[in-house]
Amino acid sequence: MNDFRYSLRGDIDVAAAPVLRADLKLFVTVSDKNLLIDCGDMSYIDAAPIAVLLETQRDLQAVGRRLRVVNAKYWARRTFELFGLSDLLSEDPSNGGEMLANAS
Repeated sequence: MNDFRYSLRGDIDVAAAPVLRADLKLFVTVSDKNLLIDCGDMSYIDAAPIAVLLETQRDLQAVGRRLRVVNAKYWARRTFELFGLSDLLSEDPSNGGEMLANAS
């Protein structure tokens, strides 16, 4: 199974959460791939989009797939760790994959 890359860019906050939720729900429905959340161009994230990522992880696990967070800068890694989500963090396996629309 291939990975599908979704890039987060800029500030990912409560205002971005509805678009992120819609995009990721669509992905879970129409794709059979695992999901890579690429944080390389993300400058901020708060609790609302993290909740969306947790929902997506749950939905993917229910169908035997997984979500991984890649390219997280130190501050973003610490944010995920503080929320108890270090198991989502991963090294970028390929820097390849496909690109979905970007939340911004």
